[in-house]
Amino acid sequence: MHANLVALIRGRMYYNLRNWYRLIEILPGCEWMLPGWEEALGITPVVTRRTTTRSLSRHLALAFDKARVGARFIRELLVLERDVERMLRLVQEALADLSARDLASLDAHTLLELSESLMSELFEPYAIQNSNDDAAQQFFALLGRLIERWHLGGDDLRNDLVSGETGLESLAPARSLLTLTAQVRRVPRLRSLFEGAQRNAALWESLGRDADPAVSTFRRLAARHIELFGDRVLRELKLETPTLEANPAALVAMIRNHLQAGSTIEVVEGHELELRKRGERSVRRRLRGHPIRRRVFDFVLSQTRRTIKNREALRLARSRAVGIFKRIFRQIGCRFVDQGLIGNVHDLFYLTLEEIEGAIRGASVARDLEELIALRKRDYEQYETETADSRIVTRGIVQGTLLGGKSTASSASDADGQPGSVKGELHGIGCSSGKVAARAMIVLDPRDDLEVRGRILVTQTTDPGWVFLMWLRPVWWRKRAALSPTRPSSVASSGSRRSSASRVRRAASVMKRSSRWMGAEARFVASPTEALAFRSENRAGRVLASLLESSRARHLTPA
Repeated sequence: MHANLVALIRGRMYYNLRNWYRLIEILPGCEWMLPGWEEALGITPVVTRRTTTRSLSRHLALAFDKARVGARFIRELLVLERDVERMLRLVQEALADLSARDLASLDAHTLLELSESLMSELFEPYAIQNSNDDAAQQFFALLGRLIERWHLGGDDLRNDLVSGETGLESLAPARSLLTLTAQVRRVPRLRSLFEGAQRNAALWESLGRDADPAVSTFRRLAARHIELFGDRVLRELKLETPTLEANPAALVAMIRNHLQAGSTIEVVEGHELELRKRGERSVRRRLRGHPIRRRVFDFVLSQTRRTIKNREALRLARSRAVGIFKRIFRQIGCRFVDQGLIGNVHDLFYLTLEEIEGAIRGASVARDLEELIALRKRDYEQYETETADSRIVTRGIVQGTLLGGKSTASSASDADGQPGSVKGELHGIGCSSGKVAARAMIVLDPRDDLEVRGRILVTQTTDPGWVFLMWLRPVWWRKRAALSPTRPSSVASSGSRRSSASRVRRAASVMKRSSRWMGAEARFVASPTEALAFRSENRAGRVLASLLESSRARHLTPA
C-alpha cells in the first residue's frame, strides 16, 4: 500500500497526491475532510471537484454508507484517549524491554527478528496517530472558519488560542534542556567550562572526570535527560541520526546555545501563556451576548486543544519508537562491519530493509554490498547538489521521466501567480503574528549549535527536534503553513554544504517553487509530515518511514 502513497525521487520522499486524494474520496461522506487536510499540507487545489448525477437508490445507499463512516468517526473520537494511552504504554513497554536486553551480545538474526517483532507490536496501534491527526486537522480548520465567520479576529488568534497548553509531552525535552542550562548558569565552575574553548565532545568527557560535587550533580541530571529524551534531536526521524546516548556532545552544543541566548523556562512559557489569555479575553468580549455561539466555539476549541495535545504526546512516543530501531539497526551495522560486509556502521543506512534482510538470511541479490553502497553514495552526493522541487508532475514511467534521460517532469513557480511579485523576491509564510525587521538567516543544514537569536530564520523544513532552536526566540519564516505553532511543517530539503552565497541563491529558487494542484497522471508533493521528513537530508533511513506511512491507509478503511 505505501508504494501507492509515497515515492522516492532523487533521494527525497514525496507524497503521491493523486492517490492521497483518491484515498480520502473513496470513503463515503469524507469529502468534507479535504479542505482541512489541504490546509494542513499547504495545498491549494485549482480544480473543482467532480459532481455526478445519482439515482434515488444510489443516494440512499450513499447516505447509509455516510452514516456508517460518520458513526465510525464519532466512535474513534470517543475512544481516542484510550487508544492514545495504549500507544504510549506500548512504546514505554518496548523501551523497558529493550533496556533489559544486551543488544551488543545479540547476533544479526536475533536483532532482525527483534525489530520485526517490535514492528508488528507497534504498527497497528501507531495508526491512532493518524486518526488523531485527522481530527486535529479538522477541528483546527473548523476553529479558523468560526473565527472568520463570526469576525472574532485574524488568523493569528487561532494560533494564540492553542498556544500555552500545559502538560504538552513533546515540550518536556525542551523544558529539561532549559533546566540543565539554568544549572550551568548558576554554578560558576560549570559556567566557566561551558563558556570555555573546549570542543563539545572533549567537554563532555572532562565532565565525567571532574570531581567537583556540583559537576557530578549536573552530570547525573544530564544522564537523566539523555535517558528520558535522548531520542529528541534534530533530524530525529532519520535512522542514521545518532541519539544523544550515542552522541552526547550534541547535548553540550544545545546547552551552550541556550546559555549564550539567555533562554529561560519562565520567559518562554510566560509569553505563550500571555498570548493564550489575550486570545481568550478577545473571544469572550466578541461573543458576549451570543451564548450558543460561545458554547459551540468552546467545544471546538477544547477538541482542538485536546487533539493537538494528543498529537504532541504521540510525536514524542514516535521519536522514542524510532530510537529503538536506531539502536537495533546500528547493532546490525556492527555485525556487518565485523563480517567485513561494509566499511563502517553508518554505511548500513544506504541499504534498503530488503537488502539488509537478504544479506542476513541468505536471499541477497547483490554480492558486494560495499560496491552497492558506493553507488548509492555517489547518487546521493549528486542529489545534494540539486534543488528539490516542492511539487513534481510526471506522465508515464516515473523512473524514465525523472531518474534517467531527459526529464519530462514539470513544475511551476510560486511567484507566477503572486500579485506584485518582484524578480528575486522571496515569498513565504510567517509562523507568528506581527512585523519585525532583522537580519535574515537561511538555514538549510540545521545544527545544534546554530546561533539564531534575534534573526529572521528562513527554512524549508522542520521536524519536532527543532523545538530546541525555536525556544531560542528567533523569528520564523517557513515555506508552508503549519497546523499550529507547536507543529512545524516539513518540505523535502537538501543537505548540500555549499558556500553561503550559493545557499542564498538556492534558497531563493526553492522558496519560489510551486504549491499548486496540477492535472497530470502522477502528482508528487514534498512530504509535509515529520514521519517522512528525514528523507529531506538525502540519506537512506527510509526503512521505518515506508512501513509507518502505510498505517494511515489501513486505519482509514471504514468498518
